Amino acid sequence: MAKKHAIRLHLRKSAAGDATDLLYYPEGESVQDGQRHHLTLLSFEDETTNCTEVQVDIIHVAKTFRIFEQIAPAAGRTYFADDEIVLTTGERLRVYFSGATASDVLDVWLQGYWVKEAEDA
Repeated sequence: MAKKHAIRLHLRKSAAGDATDLLYYPEGESVQDGQRHHLTLLSFEDETTNCTEVQVDIIHVAKTFRIFEQIAPAAGRTYFADDEIVLTTGERLRVYFSGATASDVLDVWLQGYWVKEAEDA
C-alpha cells in the first residue's frame, strides 16, 4: 500500500474583481509525474461580499472539466464540496470566484493526501 502524504492547505487571495479571481492547487504547477492527489474535502468562502458563483474545475492541458459550482454564495459563509476529487499527472484544480468585487477576501481550504503512483501498483 502506498504511503499517504497529508494535504491540508489554506489558499487566500485578494480579488481583482475580474476574470483573474482564481485560486489553484497545486499553486505553482500541475500534479507532478508519478503522483496522484486525493482531495477529500474542499471548502471555499468569499469573506467580504456576495459573488455571482464559484466554479470548481480540473484543468488538464487545454481541457477544462467542471466538477462543482455554487450559484450566488452568501458573503462570509463557508461552502463545502466533500466528494473526493482525484488529480493525476498534469492536472490542476481551479476555483473561480465569478463576480467577486475588487478587494474581496477569497479563501479555499483543501484537505486530503497524495501518493506516488509507483508505490500504489
